[in-house]
Amino acid sequence: MRRRCFGGSRLPSPEWRRHRPGKEKHKSGQGDRPTGKWVRRNAETAGRGRCVAPRRAPRMPDMRQPPESSPGPAPRRRLRPARVIAPLVFAAIVLMILSDRVPALRDARDRLLHPDEYRAREACHKAALAAAEQPAYARIVARGAVHATQGAHYVEGVRVGQMGADGGEVTFEVSCYVDPDGSVVKTHKKSP
Repeated sequence: MRRRCFGGSRLPSPEWRRHRPGKEKHKSGQGDRPTGKWVRRNAETAGRGRCVAPRRAPRMPDMRQPPESSPGPAPRRRLRPARVIAPLVFAAIVLMILSDRVPALRDARDRLLHPDEYRAREACHKAALAAAEQPAYARIVARGAVHATQGAHYVEGVRVGQMGADGGEVTFEVSCYVDPDGSVVKTHKKSP
């Protein structure tokens, strides 16, 4: 018959125990008994049929922790730089890619970083759309490049698409000189 002690562990009946080498000498004085065998205990060591908890060394109080008698504010977690830098780098790369692909983000980037060039480009776009034969059916196909001159800006390569006579789209190219105030000084329309 086996007994259950210590949270359901299976132990043999109290008169039997597992032999541990070095704990007990054989009765004949020839050294330890062989390991792994069940050895019958006598009535004095049987523990009268009770399970005995193993002895543990008393725990010393931890001196590193302050006493819990003073409930202060909870300690703040330290922010690790690696946890912040990686998402910021990822977000910056995504914004750079999107700013080249999405026109609204590209315009916002140009408006913030290069306001003079943005103003010159917008003025040239308005002049190019006004130069179309039917401005209601015209659109900007290519933004063009802005170059700084000594006192103003030169915008070249603005392509405008407009409705043609047969209903298809016809494109033409416009170049503009824009003064620092943002007004167009001269435009040049080049048909394909």
